[in-house]
Amino acid sequence: MQIRSPEQLVGYKGPLFRAAPGQLIISKIRVLQGSFAIISDEMGELALSPEYPTFEIDTSLIDRQFLELALRSSATLAELRPTGNTTKQRVAPEKFLTARVACPEIEDQRSLVDTYQAALAQAATLEAEATILEAEGLRAFEAALGIVAPPPLPDRPLFVARFSDIGRWSRESVLRHVTGTEPPPSPHPIVALEDVIADLENGWSPQCLSRPADGEEWGVLKVGAISAGTYNPHENKALPVTLTPRPALEVRAGDLLIGRANVTRLVGATAYVEA
Repeated sequence: MQIRSPEQLVGYKGPLFRAAPGQLIISKIRVLQGSFAIISDEMGELALSPEYPTFEIDTSLIDRQFLELALRSSATLAELRPTGNTTKQRVAPEKFLTARVACPEIEDQRSLVDTYQAALAQAATLEAEATILEAEGLRAFEAALGIVAPPPLPDRPLFVARFSDIGRWSRESVLRHVTGTEPPPSPHPIVALEDVIADLENGWSPQCLSRPADGEEWGVLKVGAISAGTYNPHENKALPVTLTPRPALEVRAGDLLIGRANVTRLVGATAYVEA
């Protein structure tokens, strides 16, 4: 919460604590999910509730950026992970301070941060190139099938149309017919998905643990399992022992997974489960 004027305090009940740039903030309830950050100079001073403890960093011993990266290591998060099956367990500031991180010389820390940031920049470049190649591959695939996206409709109202057309077409179809912007027909047969899908299951969304399934545990897939367009089985949450698994819903090779609810850009995300 960032307080800039007294008016912004209206409606909030409870104590607020001042936090300054350069300090480390953690979320007691979500620190294990990486919910912590160092306040930047651009953000300025903040007002925080007791759920967000702040820590002063000794920059003579550890670089701020290095500390933030070190805290996100799997080893450090494992030390902080509480026992039990509940999905919401707070990490007290005292417990957080017991976490151990590697602490090389300060210059080595900065060198490691620079190397990490350079790797991220290279990864971003490669990802952009991969996105272009993927789009080109999709266009080539569509061209081979003889299907193309229809051109944008003109932004104009439609006042006159045959009643028989309106009865069987949508307004968009009628407008495309009138303006001559209908896409060319495909040289291949067009079928409804229901004609080629053998079975459909809606899945299951129980309340799961905040960690991935381990060993022989059952897990429920997250949207991250398909959001990249390829199946990632590691993107899951462990099923609590209090819930009975449903083997009929187990993902198998040859399945096609489709996301039906999430933010707009992820609705309809699809991934094929390879053998």
